[in-house]
Amino acid sequence: MNIEIRPAREDEAGTLTEIAHEAKRQWGYPEEYIRLWRKDLTVERELEHFWVRPEAQSKGIGSLLFAHAVARSRDGGAGTLRVAEHPSTPAGRMLPVLTLDLTDPTGGNRLDYYITRTLSIPFDAAVDAIILSLKEHGFGVLTDIDVTSTLKNKLDVEFRNYRILGACNPPAAYRALQAEDRIGLLLPCNVIVQEHEPGQVEVAAIDPVAAMQVVDTPVLADIAQDIRDKLQKALDGMR
Repeated sequence: MNIEIRPAREDEAGTLTEIAHEAKRQWGYPEEYIRLWRKDLTVERELEHFWVRPEAQSKGIGSLLFAHAVARSRDGGAGTLRVAEHPSTPAGRMLPVLTLDLTDPTGGNRLDYYITRTLSIPFDAAVDAIILSLKEHGFGVLTDIDVTSTLKNKLDVEFRNYRILGACNPPAAYRALQAEDRIGLLLPCNVIVQEHEPGQVEVAAIDPVAAMQVVDTPVLADIAQDIRDKLQKALDGMR
């Protein structure tokens, strides 16, 4: 297949807007959502959209266009390319940003997949504080893995204080399982507590919005944002 990539013309804004709508509908979003996103999906003079018609998807065209955008950005002297967010719910919530480091010759990219907080308190106090805060914000801790002890027992190696807590919000988990029966593969929400140096403890939680991005379902995107908000409040509420 011979593909030519050229700059879009201003008089093609209408056609490009149609492509944006068609590509978004391809993922099964209801027309109510499409109407709410009309402004976001409208291509105007500043061409900053990246869409592929449904019938042209899964043919390598998107990858080709993305590689072209990266090359043009790098040739223009840009050091970083941030892939624009798009609306994931009627409330206007957004998906995480993919950041591409154009100075990395390997083409490295990063998608932030966690939210974090660092505290100047003892390790055990941090563990107790996050467990209490999680409970105050609707989470139960289903699992508690002591990585330090496990590595010592299994491999006879020393490792810094490190715990993995499996946090679950039952109402949200139930809604998610109703929407997607295999979503249990991404549950529960892991929270880690690790001591980088004495008295300096990091508490980090998985960003469920980033995790759920592999399943492009409006209901799950909404649930993920709600849980992210609760996890952020749990981290902020540690005392």
